[in-house]
Amino acid sequence: MGLDPHPCLCFVSRCIGSIQQLKSKFGKGYLLEIKVKDSQQVDDIHQEISRMFPQAAKQDRFSSLLVYKIPMENVQSLSQAFSQLEEAKRAHNIEEYSFSQSTLEQVFLELAKEQAPEDREHLTRAC
Repeated sequence: MGLDPHPCLCFVSRCIGSIQQLKSKFGKGYLLEIKVKDSQQVDDIHQEISRMFPQAAKQDRFSSLLVYKIPMENVQSLSQAFSQLEEAKRAHNIEEYSFSQSTLEQVFLELAKEQAPEDREHLTRAC
């Protein structure tokens, strides 16, 4: 008996899907992290991100780091998103960026937030 090449998450003895299936089904979108070279350009970069991804929601802002949640509906194709981000990187002197699918941890956190209060209470008592 070896390791399954497609591990599934099991909850209460029921398999609900592989990691990628869970991310695709329950993930709400993408995470965009931008590291800026010049903090004075933050407003310009924010306007550009809002133009590229109209429903982008700013999650965090540190002195040189911007973090956005991008809904899947705003991404026509990954190649187009990366092309636009590369263009913005050159135009706005962005140091680097990361555009990634939600992590499994973020998916679980989102599911936990949506969990009905009585379900949370039941799970708390069961543990």
